[in-house]
Parts: sequence; structure tokens; C-alpha cells
Amino acid sequence: MISSKELLHLDSYLTFQKRHIQALEYLHHNVQDSESKQYFLDLIKKNQNQFGTISKHINANQPMYP
Repeated sequence: MISSKELLHLDSYLTFQKRHIQALEYLHHNVQDSESKQYFLDLIKKNQNQFGTISKHINANQPMYP
């Protein structure tokens, strides 16, 4: 079980992570180089997976590392 203080920290981190993903999406859509576009797309996917994993465990009240 996580404390309310830890939950606040995780919420702050997830908010930061969401903004980070939005910034990467902006860069992906506005860069011209196809290699850079793919790099940003890979970063977006990795960050979305991490965000989803953390969110899922928080919402399901499960431990992060079983």
C-alpha cells in the first residue's frame, strides 16, 4: 500500500510524463527529418507504455514489481 504522500508524488510524476509525451508528439509532427520522426515516435511509445504501466498499477492498487 502506498501512502498519500507517495501517491501525490506519483500523480506529479504522471502529470510531468503526460506533458513530456505531448512535447514529444509536437516534435514528431513538426520535424522534417524522417529519422528524427521515427526517433520521436519510438520515444513516445516508450513513454506511453511507462505511463500506462504506472497508471494501471496505481488504479488497480497493485504493486509495481510483483
